[in-house]
Amino acid sequence: MTFQRGKFFVTAKFIQSDVYKDARVKGKLTQAFVEKEVSNWDHNISYYTTNTNIHTAYINKKLVALGETAYSVEIDPFTLNTIGPFILRDDSPYQSQQVHELAHMKKDPITEDYYNLRTIFGFFSYYQLYKIEKGTQERKEIFKECINYPSYMHDLSITKKYIILIAPPLKVNPWDLKNLTQGYINYFRWHPEIPTKIYVINKVSGEKVFVGNCSPLFTFHHINAYENQDTVTVDFIAYPDHSIIKSAGSTNLPLGTLNRLIIDLKDQQTTLIKNYISGIQGIDLPRINEDKIGKPYKFFYAVNFKDSERNTEIIKADIVNKKVITWSKKDHFVNEAIFISRSPIEEDQGILLSIVYDQKLNQSFLLILDAQSLEEIARADLPYPIPFGLHGNFIPNSAF
Repeated sequence: MTFQRGKFFVTAKFIQSDVYKDARVKGKLTQAFVEKEVSNWDHNISYYTTNTNIHTAYINKKLVALGETAYSVEIDPFTLNTIGPFILRDDSPYQSQQVHELAHMKKDPITEDYYNLRTIFGFFSYYQLYKIEKGTQERKEIFKECINYPSYMHDLSITKKYIILIAPPLKVNPWDLKNLTQGYINYFRWHPEIPTKIYVINKVSGEKVFVGNCSPLFTFHHINAYENQDTVTVDFIAYPDHSIIKSAGSTNLPLGTLNRLIIDLKDQQTTLIKNYISGIQGIDLPRINEDKIGKPYKFFYAVNFKDSERNTEIIKADIVNKKVITWSKKDHFVNEAIFISRSPIEEDQGILLSIVYDQKLNQSFLLILDAQSLEEIARADLPYPIPFGLHGNFIPNSAF
């Protein structure tokens, strides 16, 4: 979707992945997350899926579609044609092994470097943190640790000095991944007897400055993190367990809540504050002003799924004053709200973009809200209904 000289343009194309091509030939979707079976670890997990349907990023002046594998796709930002695999040069020896990558790589707003985590599965399995420096396509290792039973992770946080990982007790035995016959997430098992593990890693040296625990929980999405002298504060959306994975796509969703984790680096302790703003339950897909990534901040936006049989709503949360305002309409279902800043001074001065589905009309439209008040500024009808999606990004024309 493009805005240009007061006009709104819509273009849509399928990524020409092996999954898509196979579905076109067979007339049905037969390969969502498993494309081929293999009998050993000597294949990248991207061999099992080229379905990059979770997120997008703009790396080295290239628009990239991301999944949770090492396979990413470059897309022409103007025509949306599939260009081909997006290749990162690598200084690590793990190119031929099964690899899971977070769909949410984090961009430092100051340096414009990207940070991400890979889990490398094999006879010896590892967590590997890496960065992609601005203007490059090279993956540089920051930190590596051998891990017997890796956790499933989807997101991470960064601050000025640190990378923070929250590893829930949803774990996999890497030996179970030797012969995949279904989506690999189905091989993970929930262990409520194991605490959630917290890592704080120095972004430059790779030093592990903190490893600790908090109570068992599951999380998909981090909101933000920041430092204050000897403490690191991390805000994220949490669930009591992993049942949200099986429930995704239904109207009976577990209720995600805002949790705040305070990490005392001096005393090597954690404090978990659950339901940090009481009264908001069922939230996820958080977004912030991205200039505030890794810094103290005041506002975030999210989707509230609590009444998802009737409608979903966009919320704006003030985490300092613990106040919430919302936008909703009966029989309307919103997607992730993407913030676009209008001011380098006021954190919430800008607009929100969200694709909204009108159930009664079976029609979708792009909703534009004032990010301060959540009052509607405009809407643009789309030529067809768009089902609920996951994540997106706004990229200014000046970037291309």
